[in-house]
Amino acid sequence: MAANALSMVLYSFWTNWTTLYLVDAAGLSLVRAAWFAWIPPLFAAFGGLAGGWLSMRWMRAGIEALAARRRACGVCAAAALSTAAIPLLSSPWWTTAGISLSLFCVAAFSVNMYTMPLDAFAGARAAFTVSLLVSSYGFMQATVSPAFGAVIDRYGYSPVVVVCAFTPIAAGAC
Repeated sequence: MAANALSMVLYSFWTNWTTLYLVDAAGLSLVRAAWFAWIPPLFAAFGGLAGGWLSMRWMRAGIEALAARRRACGVCAAAALSTAAIPLLSSPWWTTAGISLSLFCVAAFSVNMYTMPLDAFAGARAAFTVSLLVSSYGFMQATVSPAFGAVIDRYGYSPVVVVCAFTPIAAGAC
């Protein structure tokens, strides 16, 4: 469950803080931020599809399902490290592109993470395991979001973004 909570920290950050990030860190008005804020969730949807496709491709090539999903998670976690560069991006377009890539990667990771119990366990046990994954996300969200706010209020967004960039890699190590 710790791996799921860690992998979803980055997802939680962008789903809750994208608009405020675009306002506070990218310097947009709230109205102008809305012009950009709808784009990253679209890329999250594409990321989910891409993550499933990637592991399916490896399974069709003969790699065992859990190994294919772990490999997909590893690739996605490595790509998600690019998140750490987002505070360096100077335009709203580049910032939105960075956030979109970040969400794409973490959604591709999570679709594989949430599917692993189906490959590892029988139906009832898989369902229970997935329920634990979902509840761990809820618990993580409830504890991490206030911490994000406290750090952002004191130090700005950069430390949070950089730390979040490493959470999928940490999840893969669990």
